[in-house]
Amino acid sequence: MKRAGGANDFAFINGATLIRTKQLTEAEKIIRQQKIEALTKETKDTSRLQAIIDREVGSLTTIVGIDLKKVLDNPGSKYDLLVEDGDLISIPSVKQTVKVSGEVLYPVRIPYSQFKSCASYIRGSGGYSQRAFKKRTYVVYANGSAKASKRFLFITFHPKIKPGAEIIVPTKQERQRTSVSEIVGIATSITTLMVLVLTLTK
Repeated sequence: MKRAGGANDFAFINGATLIRTKQLTEAEKIIRQQKIEALTKETKDTSRLQAIIDREVGSLTTIVGIDLKKVLDNPGSKYDLLVEDGDLISIPSVKQTVKVSGEVLYPVRIPYSQFKSCASYIRGSGGYSQRAFKKRTYVVYANGSAKASKRFLFITFHPKIKPGAEIIVPTKQERQRTSVSEIVGIATSITTLMVLVLTLTK
């Protein structure tokens, strides 16, 4: 950071991320290339092929959540991570909104306010949808770190919201209902078992 001249007045220090790219060995590069070539021959759907390639390339990149403010305030401390060859430190401009996405009625960006809770932002997006898994709501912060909601007894405690955060409401998986044929099969099995028991007890 010092070599780069430090952060300017528009830098959002709390949103800084460390992007780390895995360095492949020559053998890994060859295997990876062969895999992509094989997929190219097998898959005719170009959009699907591109998605697979993007996923393969993306798997090499990891976002490391850092607290750059603590790093700058405490050089050489446990917060001051050693950078590796190929690492990229990304510092966005100041964030003034909070994004709400997932199972809400109207996914939207809302101006940040220190007086608003997670529930307030969700209400601002129209509230939960019918498929919302409310107690599994989690927050991804601008620096790449994430925090899940906690539940104690019947009360759900949502994470604290910070500028640039994204509130994500996941989808609740519906339980598969038992079909009529399955009910008939179960009833038949129970009836057969009862007849067998009565026969043996005579």
